[in-house]
Amino acid sequence: MLSARKELSELVLACDPLLCDTACQIRTCTLLQIYSALQNNLHDQLAPDEDYINQCRILTFASKRIMDASDNLLADETDLSKIPESEVQANGLLSRNKKEAFIGKMRRTVSEKSLKQLKQLTPQLKYDDDLEKYFQDNYLYIDSCRAKVPIIPFYLSVKMMLNFLYQYNQLLILNIKQFLRENNEPRLVSAKTLCFRYAGEKLMRVSKKHFTEDEAGLAVSMVTMDETFFDIKNQPLDILILLCGTSHCQTPRQAKGNINELQKDFADREKSTEPKLLMNFKNEINQCSIKEYQEFRELGHQYELIRNETHSTPPVVRIEHVYLSTLEKSRQHKREYLEKMQNLKLFTPRKIADSCTAMKETDHVHTI
Repeated sequence: MLSARKELSELVLACDPLLCDTACQIRTCTLLQIYSALQNNLHDQLAPDEDYINQCRILTFASKRIMDASDNLLADETDLSKIPESEVQANGLLSRNKKEAFIGKMRRTVSEKSLKQLKQLTPQLKYDDDLEKYFQDNYLYIDSCRAKVPIIPFYLSVKMMLNFLYQYNQLLILNIKQFLRENNEPRLVSAKTLCFRYAGEKLMRVSKKHFTEDEAGLAVSMVTMDETFFDIKNQPLDILILLCGTSHCQTPRQAKGNINELQKDFADREKSTEPKLLMNFKNEINQCSIKEYQEFRELGHQYELIRNETHSTPPVVRIEHVYLSTLEKSRQHKREYLEKMQNLKLFTPRKIADSCTAMKETDHVHTI
């Protein structure tokens, strides 16, 4: 039974939470809770979430990522030919229509369960301004493989993610890549892996001596395209994550349902001309409100994180992906990524300027 539990844990770690409905942060929290339950199981029994894990596994197989030369995600698509043959035979998936219906139903089931479970795991989080309506069935959704897959505004999901980390004292692993443009081409100049955990209501950096390298955590992949935007170690990471969450498009373009209500609730207000410092903002850890969204949205405009569709310049900082990982796996992935970028001659290591003091940071990433 112990080996079966270990095998199931490895399956959870291997599940990709980005499955064509933009809710990787929601599924990662759900997967992390399942993984933690498996690790702390003292009764030699498997998790009651085996069906959920198996569905995530199948959807991971059927996922096809489109990447650019720097391994940044451009799109996530479904490749029906990647459905495991065992599932094709067991479910009689002999036509494209049957395969689409199979994947669509599974995607809806996984999305509904992930959202419902994360909401149950964060009962302390209170929603003002009638935000509870976004959890109603089919209030917002995308059509995916002929199924209505429920979605919620990005701000809500980020608040739930941070509240989950806070309530369960879970590890956050930040993988941040910095690119600068040289000859109009982005080049990698630094890559870091840092770890954080809530201390009180503040997300604080922790050293590796306070946890084991194989402890699973919620990994956030962040990309910055600016040399002087942030000294990441000295900024409040939860505020930066929330800033990215409010600056992000609140739903994908193909979202359907109560779009008029969404646009009314999450409309931009008149921008202030008075600059504000990131350090002066606070994440109301147990409160979710349009007022808070608007405050961070205004800050996003100030830092030029919010782009018009016609604007071709990428934002200076963005969250690329959220997934389940360990420090050991994250470091291994970083080593492999740096080696690949070096082989492609796209890696030019250099020191990073501190945005607050314009001084040079000393502990930059060196070549392998």
